[in-house]
Parts: sequence; C-alpha cells; structure tokens
Amino acid sequence: MLVAESRSVGGTQFAVARFSRIVHRITSLSFGPGGYTSAMSGAYDNPSGHRYITIVGSALLAFFSIALLAAADPQPASADLTSKPAWATAIGKDQYGTWADLVVKGVTQRFRLIPAGTFNMGSPENDVWHDVNGEHSETLHAVTITHSFWIGDSTCTQSLWIAIMGNNPSTRHDDPLLPVETISWNDCHDFIDRFNMFIGSAHIRFPTECEWEYACRAGTTGLYGGQSLADMGWFMDTERIEYTIHPVKSKKPNSWGIYDMHGNVLQWCSDWYADYDVKSAIDPTGPLSGTERILRGGCSASRAESCRSANRGANPPSELSEWYGFRICISVQPASSP
Repeated sequence: MLVAESRSVGGTQFAVARFSRIVHRITSLSFGPGGYTSAMSGAYDNPSGHRYITIVGSALLAFFSIALLAAADPQPASADLTSKPAWATAIGKDQYGTWADLVVKGVTQRFRLIPAGTFNMGSPENDVWHDVNGEHSETLHAVTITHSFWIGDSTCTQSLWIAIMGNNPSTRHDDPLLPVETISWNDCHDFIDRFNMFIGSAHIRFPTECEWEYACRAGTTGLYGGQSLADMGWFMDTERIEYTIHPVKSKKPNSWGIYDMHGNVLQWCSDWYADYDVKSAIDPTGPLSGTERILRGGCSASRAESCRSANRGANPPSELSEWYGFRICISVQPASSP
C-alpha cells in the first residue's frame, strides 16, 4: 500500500518503481531443459542460470534508475524552484518553503510551491468523526499527485476580488483583507476567467479536491493540519458567542506556510461531488459531471468536526452563501527549452 507524506515523489520515481517490478519478475525466472520457468515452482531449477539473471537484472535496474533520476522531470518534484515564473513579481524561500508573489493593481497574493507527492486522503473508519456528514464519503485511500503546483497562501481577499472584478459581493466590507464571500462556484469561475485574461502568463484555476487536502494536511495524518484547530482556524467553539468572518492570515499557518485551511470561510474546489474512486488514485479530478461542487475547510459557523482536513461538503455551483469563499492555484509550467 502507498504510504503518506512523501513530498518528493515525481514521475521519474514512478518509472523507476515500475521498472523495478519488471526486473523482479525477470530475476524470479530460472532456465531449464525446456526453456525457463518460475524459480518459485522449483521445476527446471538452474541455480547458476538464476544467479546470472539476478546479476544482470540488478545491473539493468541500477543503470536505468541512475539514468532516469539524472534526467529532468517535466514538472519540478521539490520546492527548490530557482527560476521566477513569468507571472511573479518576486520569489524566495523561507522556513516554510518556496513562495512567489503575484501583484495585481497594487494587491499582492502570495503563493506557496507545493511539490508532487503521495498521501492518504480521507479518514480511517476508527476516526470518531469518520463520514460525520453521512452522505459525503471519506473513504481512506492513497492518492498520488504527480505535478508540482502553486496554491494561494490565503483565501481570496476582497481587495483581490475588487481588483479583478470591480465589485464586492461580500456582506462584510470593513476590511479589505477579509476573505471575499457570498460567492457561488460560478462566480469564482468568472473571476478565474477574468484573472487569466488579465495576467496571461499564468494558468490560474481552482485547486482540485485532492490538491486542497494535500496542501491542507502539509504532511500530517491527524484531524487537522498539524497544530490545534484553535491555533489555525476560526470555528464554532464554546468561548465565542458571535460567529463572524475574520481577516485572512489572522491565525497560524500550517507547516507549508498556508493559512486559513480550517474555518473562517468554506472553499470551493474544482471537482464535482462523488464518492471517492479509490481505483483512480493518481491525479484524480472527480467525475466529468454532477449536480454539486466540492466545498472544503469549514467556516466560522462550523463545529470542529466540519473543519477537519478530511471533511467534505458540496452544494450546487449556483448556490452562494455568506460563508462561501475560495482560494486559487496556478499550474507549474514546464521549463522552456533554450
């Protein structure tokens, strides 16, 4: 079974793993008077021939692995990106990893580079809140993301929305750093289309549901992204009487430098809702059609169980709420040839 929390698994490593399985099959063969058969069966066993195949197979595996690992992957597989993307005004590294800033009409949105990797998506059946919503399955399964991507380190702010759309649909207007809300999935899709036309050099998009959970977990396997929920998010607890939305980045980030993954506003993802297809665990994007789009993260009016990393919600793409927001991603473009 695939294991969680590998931040450096890319297409090259998968090719090596696949080739190693082929070599293993070869090295399990032995020659005999009738040709060859499995060494496991004992028939026609030829120890010296088997040793020869083992040596040759191991040498082939070593050569093939070194050659592949030396070659450049089409997508970066680590956070060590040195070249500045065309859309970025600045790029750098800090204790969380690689960041890049995109500035639009004086408004800055910071992005975090998330490397390819494998993790366990969903929740185990012994989780006290497993499938707490009933109709939204959280079946635990291994997922591999084969590409690096950039994700906003906060939800989209009202100031960024105004810079692109020229209006503010939110019900609260007293701080430009508040997340934009009272938006449907369709509204966010229009925003993304306009943003791409405005920038041109970036492929701005929603995160997929698996990208969202991968970035939320940031290498963790617990209920929340590492620290206590109270440290990381705004949610319905017993100490607050009024539940309202707060400015972005007013709580602590996770270990990958991403804020507001738990609580404050729910976040739209690109996927249509469906039960997990555990057989399609490489770069899943959900079904091709549906009636509801995925919402993740919980909000300030959500209880703790609805703010978990694994919790799933969904609503029709035309539905809006004062608790609905979103964050954006940017695809990592392959390096251009000189």
